[in-house]
Amino acid sequence: MSGVTGGGKGAPAPPDFTQAAERQAQSGHVNTPFGTWSGNGIQFAGGLGQGAQNLMGQIGNQGALPTGVEARDQAISSAYGQAASRLDPQFAQRETGLRARLANQGLDPGSEAADNAMAGFGRERNDAYSSAMANAIGQGTSAGNAIFQQGLQGQMAPYQQLGSLAGLLQGNQGRETQYLNAANAGYQGALQGYGIDQAGKNSLLSGAASLAPMAIMASDERLKVNVERSMLEALPGVPFASWEWPDRPGIRVRGVIAQDLERVRPDLVKTDARSGMKLVDYSFLTEVAHG
Repeated sequence: MSGVTGGGKGAPAPPDFTQAAERQAQSGHVNTPFGTWSGNGIQFAGGLGQGAQNLMGQIGNQGALPTGVEARDQAISSAYGQAASRLDPQFAQRETGLRARLANQGLDPGSEAADNAMAGFGRERNDAYSSAMANAIGQGTSAGNAIFQQGLQGQMAPYQQLGSLAGLLQGNQGRETQYLNAANAGYQGALQGYGIDQAGKNSLLSGAASLAPMAIMASDERLKVNVERSMLEALPGVPFASWEWPDRPGIRVRGVIAQDLERVRPDLVKTDARSGMKLVDYSFLTEVAHG
């Protein structure tokens, strides 16, 4: 389980808009009220030219998209810590009371009746902690997706504005507008694909156009180090686990291991066609939290 992890592919590089404009110029010179085609590419008239340059500068200065991993992990740790701080004293008190009642009933530890009573108590405690973990992961996923969506929207904004400027030139019916539009459309598609791929590794989106969060995340054990499996179970036979990412030592993340889940529920595990890494469909945690 993760958001976008280290070692993945970086954001797609912007296309060479200058080269696209030069190809337009080579196919002919067509003027519009908003700009002029020349051998140096598209030249917007007046303030439109300055506006286009400003937008290109913003695009060139953009850094990497925020993945939301840190916000997600912090939210999970905080939510689970709060729940555990309430559950720990409750179940400690209940266990003490149960052992006292068994002793008062003359049921010795190790007897069948005593073992059955303690086993039932253990299952109830495991369910409570598992539900707390599931709720914490859900809150963390939402927090991470929110950060990623905000970053993606911010990075796409100058491209959308540049596209609006380019739309002023669409009155041309020649080939000149096709090259620039194709370059911009290709980059928009690559950026959308990057958004989907990244959130698939941390907080997938159903598509960069709608920015709707999904619950499929990379959780292959091969991506993790210092893995520790818990006695708590997300599903029968599937333990919750904690681990560290190789590029973030000392920060533990909680969730399930894809290989563990695959042995019990292979329908909830997918394999990325490009990397071969396994992805977990965490939608099952909704059933755990409310089942």
